Amino acid sequence: MGIQLQVLDAKENPSNFDFERFKLLLHKEDSIYLSRMSGIVYQRKQGKLKRIDNSYDDKIHTASLDFFYKDTLYRFGGYGYFTTNKNLIYFDQTTSQWDMVKYNGFKKIDPFSSVGIHFIKNDQLYVMGYDTHEKEFQNESNFLTKGFSYDFKEKNIADTFNIRADFEFPRAYVQVNENYVFLFYPNHRKVKIVNTSSFDLFNYNLNQVESSIINKHNEDFLLEGDQLKFKIKNIDREIIPHSINIKSVINNMELEGNLLIEKPSYGYWLLLLIPLLALLTFIKLNKKESVELRNKQLYFRKKTINLNEKMCAILEILLQNKEVSSAILNDIFFKEGHNPIHINREKNNNVDRINLLFQLHFNENLILKKKSELDKRMMLYFINPKFTKQD
Repeated sequence: MGIQLQVLDAKENPSNFDFERFKLLLHKEDSIYLSRMSGIVYQRKQGKLKRIDNSYDDKIHTASLDFFYKDTLYRFGGYGYFTTNKNLIYFDQTTSQWDMVKYNGFKKIDPFSSVGIHFIKNDQLYVMGYDTHEKEFQNESNFLTKGFSYDFKEKNIADTFNIRADFEFPRAYVQVNENYVFLFYPNHRKVKIVNTSSFDLFNYNLNQVESSIINKHNEDFLLEGDQLKFKIKNIDREIIPHSINIKSVINNMELEGNLLIEKPSYGYWLLLLIPLLALLTFIKLNKKESVELRNKQLYFRKKTINLNEKMCAILEILLQNKEVSSAILNDIFFKEGHNPIHINREKNNNVDRINLLFQLHFNENLILKKKSELDKRMMLYFINPKFTKQD
């Protein structure tokens, strides 16, 4: 657990020190007071407060996410002067100043001024439901149902994810150990528990006293062994300390569901894609493409073949009819006084010419012929069924 927050007795400290303006971060043997609005830092030693930073009261860190990671104090986000940010800074103890962490994936996340939940697991910071102040009034909560993880070692935004839209963010939360975060909802007799590995969400019923917790955000919680200590308001409206046993909660909690909206895996998309590709392939293989006649040109499979006027007349008749007799095609070439044999030969030459041009591109005859079943002396011409939509 990186951060533990506790309110100290004001009598131990200077009378002019405003404790409400500072967060108390307990880390190992250190008691660090961090300004809620700026980079000012105090340390308490031997009952005395000493300022240990060389920064100034810039007032741009209100509601930032403040935490320790491997003995270093970090701040993420925050707002001031009506703007929010997504900066990650750390307190450099050698210079006593705040310095910026340059990280990749900056554009994957939005600026934020507060956090719904956060925790640290395996060198990764998880931030969920961060607020971007997009509502009409600044004091309205606008927790987004999404989150991200930051990798401390790689210094980048490792992942982004979506949270269930029906999930209610808590008023107070605390990471009790590496595996669980407790979420508190005042006036609700329950605590929710998030598993930091699976993001499974659990419920545990509190008694009436425990549900009157007054803690806000990730503050004023104290861990002592298996006990989580916080403040409650009793029946007489007095603020008193209280504690619950962490192991007892974990051993008796009940699964509610998962916090995240699951991202479809590559395997899932592949299972959807394979049938789709198979369907498209089937349609393509079984689709009959048809030749078209356009402005004295034969058009097929994005290729064009130039034709003369007689060839166009032949194809126009054949494309409009399932089968056409030789006599009908001969009429295209009829001229008064011409020998019928000569007319038939000219028709055959044009049909052969069409087939020759088509073979050069597609290795198939476009026009086929056969004897009529009703009169074997009659020859019928038709378009090759491979290249027409006709039944």
